[in-house]
Amino acid sequence: MNIVTTTRSPNFTDLEIPVEFVVLHFTATPLKRSLAILADPATEVSAHLVIDTDVTVYELVPCLEGTAKRAWHAGKSRMEVASHGDTRLVESFNDRSIGIELVNVNGNIFPYTEAQYSSLFGLLERLKALYPALARPEAIVGHEHIAGFRGKSDPGIRFEWDRLFAVCYPNQ
Repeated sequence: MNIVTTTRSPNFTDLEIPVEFVVLHFTATPLKRSLAILADPATEVSAHLVIDTDVTVYELVPCLEGTAKRAWHAGKSRMEVASHGDTRLVESFNDRSIGIELVNVNGNIFPYTEAQYSSLFGLLERLKALYPALARPEAIVGHEHIAGFRGKSDPGIRFEWDRLFAVCYPNQ
C-alpha cells in the first residue's frame, strides 16, 4: 500500500472527532476526477481516504496518525445500531466516522480490484489499532446503510462484505 499525503481536501472541519465507524463509498468517477471533486472547495464534499484501483491510497483529510478531523462525506445520515441487546438511533455520521472512497464508477455494476481489497483490509487493520471502537465489525458500514433513505447505494452490490468480515474480523 502506497499512502499519498500531498493531495489534501479543504473540505473538512478542523475539529477532532471520536471515531466510532468507517463508512465505505464508491467515487462514481475515475481517480483524477474524484480527487478534483474532493479537493474543490465549491463542492463542499470530502473523504478521509481514497483507494485507487491499484495499491495507492490518498489521505485527503487527516486520520492516519491517531486523530481524525471531521470530513464531509456522509451528509444527512442515520442508522439504528445494536448496543448491549438494545438499539439506538445514530445520526450525523460526519461527526463520528472515517469516510473511505473506493475508486469505482458504479459498485453496483463493476467489481472492485484485488489491490483495492488489499489496501482496504490493511487500512482497516491500521485504523482498528488507532481507534478502539472499530474493533467491532458493526463499525464498518456502507453509505447505503446510513443514507439509503436519500438514494445512496454505495459501495454497492459488487462489494464483497463477507470477504471483508472474514479477513478483518475472523473471530467475530
